[in-house]
Amino acid sequence: MFLKLWRRARYGDEAMFVRCVLLILSACTLLGTSGYRLVADEPTASRASRLPIQGILYNEDTSHRFLLDPPGDMKPARLDSIVDKLGDSQVKIMLICCCAKNTNYESKVWDVYGKGFDPNKDNDQPFFGDAPKSDRDTHRRWAQNLKVMFDSGVDPMQRMIDRCRMRHISPWVSIRMNDAHDSGARKSPLHSRFWMEHPEYVVVGPNFDYLNYRIKPVRDHMMALIREVCDRYDMDGLELDWNRFSRYFRVGEEIEGSKALSKWMVEVREVVRAAEKKWKHPILLMTRVPARPEVSMGTGLDTVTWARQGLIDHLVVSPFWATTDFDIPVEQWIELLKGTGVGVTAGLEYRVQASPGGRCSTIRSSAAAARRWAPSPVAPRESTCSTISSSSTIETRSPRRNFSPGRKAFLC
Repeated sequence: MFLKLWRRARYGDEAMFVRCVLLILSACTLLGTSGYRLVADEPTASRASRLPIQGILYNEDTSHRFLLDPPGDMKPARLDSIVDKLGDSQVKIMLICCCAKNTNYESKVWDVYGKGFDPNKDNDQPFFGDAPKSDRDTHRRWAQNLKVMFDSGVDPMQRMIDRCRMRHISPWVSIRMNDAHDSGARKSPLHSRFWMEHPEYVVVGPNFDYLNYRIKPVRDHMMALIREVCDRYDMDGLELDWNRFSRYFRVGEEIEGSKALSKWMVEVREVVRAAEKKWKHPILLMTRVPARPEVSMGTGLDTVTWARQGLIDHLVVSPFWATTDFDIPVEQWIELLKGTGVGVTAGLEYRVQASPGGRCSTIRSSAAAARRWAPSPVAPRESTCSTISSSSTIETRSPRRNFSPGRKAFLC
């Protein structure tokens, strides 16, 4: 059942690909502090006061933009239109995902999605590997439209970044830190050579397999992508999406693994500082982690230490995709991060499902919702809250009582 749900998430409802639902209750920052970041040439102890991140943060899925047109019919204007739909809304930041296991731009350090695809051959060509026959039309659409962009001389990431600036939306790049789609397949088009050629780096899990971050070549593989993205794109911020997917170590090795990961995050911060010097402006570093502090720490993500050491500027706390969480403990996160200056954003997924196998509602994609929603006048003093969903018609109605002030519940 779990794998069937994943397949639906990958190739089913368009709303999943938009996944614009990420990030709601924007920027819950500490009372008396502005969200800060470290200026590139300043030591850790010297922290520059910054305005907090506010408004709606919109996460654009890595594949969505290539699946809206028939194979080969995509035009560069499609990339513009995705950004334009957010214009004049409360979306202040667009998080543009650049990868799953492969990139959606012409990387020199990672495999690019669609490598080996021949648009003149049928769906039995080697590119499709052991992908189910029912998924191959979707893979073709993605690979062929991405190829059309490359053949036209268009870098889809750069095109969307430029369009964001034109529409006065802050462009960020989002990196999936351990994508595990199709992990049960041997030769999926979603797999990179790194994944397929190094089974010794992969942990076999009960629901999905994932790369083991205790292994240095795995960390080096991810660092190479971070370096390239920071050197290639003039962005306002970088998001490390640890929720895709939220396993990084073998069971029982999370505590020791978290120590290695915290040291690795120091290097990430240095890479971002170097990018600030190159692009001559601040670049914020944000991480997306599980919604509850104990779960985040339990998977090896010592987010509070990262904040206290000045390694991150902002934090997104979010459930995994299967359902949204109506009671994310934002106040608990704010208390844990007190004194760090790191703000908190709570994330909204596009599904609402009370229990595994239970009735599921989905929130459809629409920039109109972003235009209609207004910040709550009863938000806690120490936070600023705004909300996004991906629905064309949406209401706020609470399936539970006693929500904390400023919380909103969305159901279709």
